[in-house]
Amino acid sequence: MQRRELLRGAGVAGIGLLAGCTSSTGTGGDGGNYHAPEPPSGSGGGNDAKAFRIETFDYNAGASGPLEVSVTVTNEDATKRSGTLTVTVTTETTETRSTGVKLAAGESKQYTLTFDVTVATFEQKGSMNFSLA
Repeated sequence: MQRRELLRGAGVAGIGLLAGCTSSTGTGGDGGNYHAPEPPSGSGGGNDAKAFRIETFDYNAGASGPLEVSVTVTNEDATKRSGTLTVTVTTETTETRSTGVKLAAGESKQYTLTFDVTVATFEQKGSMNFSLA
């Protein structure tokens, strides 16, 4: 009888330990249904995109009106890594912007890229893609 109570108590404790172990992806904009993609496979060495993860992203109107896309990238590796973050925005046209990413082990940093399209146009007709290489 005591053995059953001990096992039941251990099971409840185990479930309690699992609470909060889920993760979520960021959504962009004002309630948009945009989800951060999984980063592509890396090329090895010090330029390994597999070590990077897109934590969150969002978009808004910049100070002068164009679309600004902010992306937070984390280096999940135990060593310093570098690579390139590329964001492509498609509306009536397609625009691509890239920036260098250099992060220490475990570091996260936000990168902001500006596009020649308004937020209103993007929200009506747009799509967004990310890549890390």
